Amino acid sequence: MRLPAFFLLMSLTSLAWGDLDHRDLLDQRRMAKDLAGMKVCLEDWEADCPDDVEMLENFGDFLNAGGAQAQPSGKLRWKAVRYYKDAIRLSPARLDLRLKLVTVYRDLWAFDAQYDSLAQTLSYADKHYRKLRWNGGGPLPERPSRILTAYLQKTVNDHLARRNPDGTERAMRLARLAVTFFPKHHNGLNSIAASFAQRGDWEHALKYLLLSNQIDPHDPVVQRNIGNVLTVLGKGEEAEVFYKKAVDEEEAAKTGEENFQKASYKEESQIRIPLSPQDYRDTAFGR
Repeated sequence: MRLPAFFLLMSLTSLAWGDLDHRDLLDQRRMAKDLAGMKVCLEDWEADCPDDVEMLENFGDFLNAGGAQAQPSGKLRWKAVRYYKDAIRLSPARLDLRLKLVTVYRDLWAFDAQYDSLAQTLSYADKHYRKLRWNGGGPLPERPSRILTAYLQKTVNDHLARRNPDGTERAMRLARLAVTFFPKHHNGLNSIAASFAQRGDWEHALKYLLLSNQIDPHDPVVQRNIGNVLTVLGKGEEAEVFYKKAVDEEEAAKTGEENFQKASYKEESQIRIPLSPQDYRDTAFGR
């Protein structure tokens, strides 16, 4: 028995757009701020398509934001971890998913898991940088090195801003990770220097600042950091040399597009080192 053309068309349409029904319904529930409805929609989507990466990501996002109560909690975030890990298993090249997982570990104060996940992300990106994808499987918004160094920098800043021994030690470990995977990038060395400065170890801070300055001699933030450390060490005349270099670089950055491109401090957040470990404030990090 042949099916009427109308029913055949409806069957084909249902097969072709079945998954989209879940997405559209979820978007409708989200627009209406119907959290309970979102939960039901996600559960239905999971039952129909348990290996759908988009479903796994959306469910992880929903739980990470607090679920139906919109109140983030450790219990829900640990559930979100499972969904993100499953999504990464199915789509390992999705850099945005990997960074979401690292961020959830940060919010859970699970530093060892955060560090391990970030190290795995850096290792994968190092070996498969041509395969890396972004949201929805699309292209990356920037070069992977720019995305990852900026993320590392912010993570180091967050730990240093806590101004306690644990934060300093964690910032040091992350900065060393940055240097391991991006040895030609000077920010990691500046971050190591900032960690030593926060401990009051000015000699080692100066050592890593000078190494950072060798890699990029056009960063006035690093040059001011060197000046500050030299001042603390009682080497005022040497400090003035680097303060002057910092001013010159800042002026050069304003004179033309070519010099602006050379001034990497304009492109990425850098850590400023104050004259005393007690002077660290949240406003001292980045620009």
